[in-house]
Amino acid sequence: MTRCAGLDYEKADADLNRIWPSIKAEAVESDAAEGNGKTDFLDALMSSQRAWIAYRDAECTRQGFEAHNGSMEPMLVNACLAEMTAKRIKDLQGEGLLQ
Repeated sequence: MTRCAGLDYEKADADLNRIWPSIKAEAVESDAAEGNGKTDFLDALMSSQRAWIAYRDAECTRQGFEAHNGSMEPMLVNACLAEMTAKRIKDLQGEGLLQ
């Protein structure tokens, strides 16, 4: 089960990393359309992503404490990472950032 949870997370993380360049490109295009030379949308996107990664990692570590130092801890952490990463992709898609 731990191995499967790890594979699920690896897949979700690869999916997010695969689509991230297009998300950033859309932010750059949006900023360029404003025509003011600012990068407000890109800056907000990057700040949001950094904060989300910090939250995801901390939350999944917390969830792992349900089996702290036990054999289930890595499974719980990886399952959480996979679930939260998949949800992040859906959230970004819901905002129209992914086609």
